[in-house]
Amino acid sequence: MSGKRQHYIPQLLQRGFKSQSYGDEHFTWVFRQSSKPFEANIKNVGVEGYFYSEGNNSEVDESITQLEMKIGRIVRNLQQSDTPEPVSKDIAMVVAHLEARTRHLRLSFMSAGQSLLNTLVELVSDEKSLVALVENQIVNEPTIIDNAIRELGATTAQVPILRELIRPQLGPFMKENATQIAQNFRSEVLNLSPKRLLDSIKTGHLSGLRESLVPAHKAIRYETLNYSIITSEQVSIPLGDSMLVFKVSGSRTYKPFLDKEDQLLAILLPLTPSRILVGSVNRSIYIDFLEIRREIARCSYEHFISSENTDDIQQLGLLIQENAHLLSKSEIEKIVSSLITSSSSI
Repeated sequence: MSGKRQHYIPQLLQRGFKSQSYGDEHFTWVFRQSSKPFEANIKNVGVEGYFYSEGNNSEVDESITQLEMKIGRIVRNLQQSDTPEPVSKDIAMVVAHLEARTRHLRLSFMSAGQSLLNTLVELVSDEKSLVALVENQIVNEPTIIDNAIRELGATTAQVPILRELIRPQLGPFMKENATQIAQNFRSEVLNLSPKRLLDSIKTGHLSGLRESLVPAHKAIRYETLNYSIITSEQVSIPLGDSMLVFKVSGSRTYKPFLDKEDQLLAILLPLTPSRILVGSVNRSIYIDFLEIRREIARCSYEHFISSENTDDIQQLGLLIQENAHLLSKSEIEKIVSSLITSSSSI
């Protein structure tokens, strides 16, 4: 991978979904949202110029190239062996790395950040709504007042007394200073420009990869799973641009990323159109291949690849990005609420 063209989806994994080959040239069908599928050379799929490089610093790219030698041996064994013997520690390493390296992850952070900015800008454009939100946060989070009082030097015994003196004055104060409060918030939000956000995402992503290509807390968690290979004779499985799909307990059953709060049920990694690596909490887990195929498409952000171009797989292309988000609308609103809380305490 080392060089200008850097694959965020390893070619060694994509080759499991090849449609045809000519010598060392391997091809696959690419399905994107709102466009016709096309057959492309795998070397031109899941790739971006200097994706893992920043300026003259190619440390992450070079490190990934070295790691892929080990990952390649593990993945090929899982793809090709009739009786593979998954080693939990090795597979956990592969899974933790694949989850952390994708363009899907980077774009998801960009999308979530942009949505957050848009929500904040919309909020601060309405003085009444902003003031109402701040007042509501102060009522729901009395520690905001307490912390502000402590910062002024009050003792523990004085805090409740001063709190009761201040609380009745908050409403009138907010109304009298609504314009200034709105201007202060607006200034803070506008400083978080989309360009600054987008520029910082790559730096943050590379910083994380530079620290560790295999996040330790993820690998440790995944080592405890029971790994097996399941095969599908009737249903052709694609590979999404998140590579992995996580099955969790809750209303959002499938996700492209796993949060630490999620109750994990299973990890699914397509290896070939007929073979999926499954890491499950329980040794026995029911897998619906049609459901999995659908969720692979829904969890994809930009595209998925397939060894074949059929009508049913073309229909899956319409589902791309349906379930690819990092944060839901309600989660973004919670973040905005918490930002209001922290800003109100300053």
